[in-house]
Order: sequence, then structure tokens, then C-alpha cells
Amino acid sequence: MERIVYTLNTSEEPLYAAFKIRVGAVYIDVLILAPLTFGLLQYNLIYIKSFMLSVVLSFVPVIYKCWMEKEYGATFGKKIMKISVVSEKLQRLSYQEVCIRNYYYFIGLITAITANYFLYALPDFQAANTFNEVWELKDMQFPHKIIRYALTLLMVIDGLLMFKSSRNQTLHDRLGKTVVIKKQL
Repeated sequence: MERIVYTLNTSEEPLYAAFKIRVGAVYIDVLILAPLTFGLLQYNLIYIKSFMLSVVLSFVPVIYKCWMEKEYGATFGKKIMKISVVSEKLQRLSYQEVCIRNYYYFIGLITAITANYFLYALPDFQAANTFNEVWELKDMQFPHKIIRYALTLLMVIDGLLMFKSSRNQTLHDRLGKTVVIKKQL
């Protein structure tokens, strides 16, 4: 995989990635990660029941997103959609910019690990052997449910802020001081 080399003419404004293209990149990344994260997490919840495995699997999307954006300027989804993430000055991202940009992944990681900790401690959890039984136990955890809804709302607001920006920046782009641009061919 090639590393991003920027040769943008500073007198030209780059083409900023539109909402639909960015959402498409996210969907591709979800499809790439789903078998590993969702599939293995669900298998673990129903059959293996290892808290440590759930912790390790929870880190996969965070590491994937942060490492790919730092090293290559794009995840596989972004590469397929021909977009990349750069600093507002059109430079490669630092780890600090990448981590700040992906703040909601870190919030989700902490939430998932905490929720799983309490889930695995429930006496009924060991006896649960279907997806529905496990999901009912998860839904009984009131704080987890509220946090899940709050994170969903945060991601919606994050994306909608893109429409108020001349550079199509979401909240996480603004916080990380990044932009998503279309690759120039």
C-alpha cells in the first residue's frame, strides 16, 4: 500500500470529499471489519465468553482506523472511494491529530469495555446461549443503553456539521484540525 505523498499546488484549493463519498468509505470499512469485530465479538459473547478476548477485539477498529490514517492517510474504505485525510495545512497527519480526530472511537472503546465488564459479571450471562438472550442482558444495563444512544446522537451531529462547513469538515475533523480531500489523479 502506498504512503501518501502530497504534491498539491498551494495556490489551488483541494476538492473536499462530499458527504456521500465519506459515508460510502465508512460503509466499506464496516464491511471489512464486520466479520472480525462483530462476528467474533458475537461468537465470543455466546460461546467462548472471554472478557479479555472482547477487550482485544474492541481495540481492532480503533487501531485499524488510527494506524491507517496515520500511515497511509486513508483506511481501505477511503482508498476505494479515492479520498484521504490530511491536516488543514494539507500535510500528513501526526498521531496526535489522528487520535483527536478519532475521539469517538476512543469513547466507544471505553464504553464497550466497561459495558462488557459488567455484562460478563452478570450471573445470567454464563447461561445465555443465543444472541437474543445476550442482547436482552445488555439492554438491562441502563447506563450502557443511554451511552449507546448518546454516542449515536453524537455521531449524527458530528456528520451533520459537515453541511455547515465550506471544507466539508465534521466535528471530528474540526477537533483534529483535519480535512478529507479527493485524491487528485
